[in-house]
Amino acid sequence: MFQKAIAGKEGNEVDPFELARALGVKVSVEPLKAQYSGFISKDAGKAPEVLLQSRESYERQRFTLAHEIGHYVERATLADDDDFSFSDLRSTDHYDLHEFYADEFAGELLMPKDAFVAAWMANPSLGYLAGRFAVSKAAAAKRIDRLRKTGDIAA
Repeated sequence: MFQKAIAGKEGNEVDPFELARALGVKVSVEPLKAQYSGFISKDAGKAPEVLLQSRESYERQRFTLAHEIGHYVERATLADDDDFSFSDLRSTDHYDLHEFYADEFAGELLMPKDAFVAAWMANPSLGYLAGRFAVSKAAAAKRIDRLRKTGDIAA
């Protein structure tokens, strides 16, 4: 189901809202407390639910939803967990392996390595990359940083 929802798509062509529907994840966009970008909750035997901050840009909502789907994929497939919750806070005080996995998942989903590197080589400006992949400049900058650490983009 996951592959079917993203088959042949990359960057701004990937619709995390469509992917969420294909995975049976319910998504709501509504005002949340200022410190929250998003939240995923999964009770045993029920469909997972994601809440997204309505006061954030569409690009930020896309990344946050991809991030929350990353939590779902990690817990449902790798940990075989049917009962969990994660909140995406606008703080870096609590950054653990679950958050790292979800960030990496979202980065690869929305900014696939090969397509991102090719786009960066054509035009390394943050504005271009953010627009090309329909993410925030901060998300594009973080992706560059991660790909530099892995040696996929020259430092």
